[in-house]
Amino acid sequence: MYWWVTQVFFDAYNKKFGSDGSHEALDWKECTERVDEFKRQFIHQNIIDTEIDDMSMMQWLGSLQIHDFYSTKQRLLSAQRSEEELLIKGAEPPVGKEKTGTKEDTNVSEESNNDVRHV
Repeated sequence: MYWWVTQVFFDAYNKKFGSDGSHEALDWKECTERVDEFKRQFIHQNIIDTEIDDMSMMQWLGSLQIHDFYSTKQRLLSAQRSEEELLIKGAEPPVGKEKTGTKEDTNVSEESNNDVRHV
């Protein structure tokens, strides 16, 4: 399985330092063609070759029928509701757990469940 970041963004750095007079803004515009060629030649080819050899995507697709995505989502939502109830009562979340329950957290969880990609 691969996690693949295709571009690095320096927005926060550029806003803070990019026009302060002693730093230059960072971007990839000058080397976009070289980066794209590198991705095609090495990254994409490695992913294709690995898939041909291991067939990991086919194995994952073949296993989808045994997964119960509905129960997983319900379990996550139930745990989130329990944590929200604790917070409403004034209790702190368990140690090592961060507060959940915001709209953003819910959206991320739902997107993560629906947008899993394996290569």
